[in-house]
Amino acid sequence: MHHVPRLSVLIPTRDRRALLTDCLASLRKQSYQNFEIILVDDGSSDGTEVLAPTVDIYVRTPPLGVGHARNLAISLAHGEFFYVLDSDDWLSDDALTLSVTAIDQSGADMVFSDLNLVQDGVVVGRFGACVQTASEVLESKRIPHGSSLIRRSTLNVRYDERLRSAEDLDFLLRYLPGKKVVQTPHPVYYYRLHDGQENQKAIQSVAAREIRSKYAVK
Repeated sequence: MHHVPRLSVLIPTRDRRALLTDCLASLRKQSYQNFEIILVDDGSSDGTEVLAPTVDIYVRTPPLGVGHARNLAISLAHGEFFYVLDSDDWLSDDALTLSVTAIDQSGADMVFSDLNLVQDGVVVGRFGACVQTASEVLESKRIPHGSSLIRRSTLNVRYDERLRSAEDLDFLLRYLPGKKVVQTPHPVYYYRLHDGQENQKAIQSVAAREIRSKYAVK
C-alpha cells in the first residue's frame, strides 16, 4: 500500500537554484521524516529542473507568480498538514518535529515560528512572526511571514494570485478569523536577507497598507 505522508512541504521557486539546494539540504536533515516535498517551479531559467529528482513532486509552470505557485502546491499536497517554505530560506533540524508536536498537543489550526534573520550566513536578528488573531495582524506594523504549519482541513481560502507582494499578509487576514494559533518554543525558520532588499521592503510596505485598508473595519 502506498504510504501517505502526514506533512507536505510546499516550495514555490523561480531562478534560485543555488539557494534552493541549501533549502532542500535542510529538509534532508529533519528529525521528523514523515513528509513529502512538493516543488513548483514558476518558470525558472537557471536549470532548477535538475533538482527535480531530489523532491517527491516537481511541477514546472510558466512564470505566473508566487500566489499561483503556492496554490498549485496546496492542490497537490497529500499531507494532513502543509508547510510553505520559501526556496531561499531553510529550517532548523528540529523544525518539523516541533511544529507537528505543537499542533498535535494543542489541537491548533496553525503553528507559527519566529524567524532567525540571516545575512551572509550569519544570524543577525530575530523577527517576531507569531500572531494570534486576524485583528492583531491587521493592527501590526510588520508583515507576518508565512513560516507556519497549517492543518489542511481548516484551509478555507487560497492565495490571491493577482498580488505581487505581501500575499502572505492578505492570506492571513482571510484565513485567521476563528482559527487557533500556537507558536514553536524557539525560532525554527531561517530567513535570508538579500542585498538590495530595501527596495523590495518599500514595495511590500505599500502593498501591506493597501491590503490592510481593504480589510479594515470602516
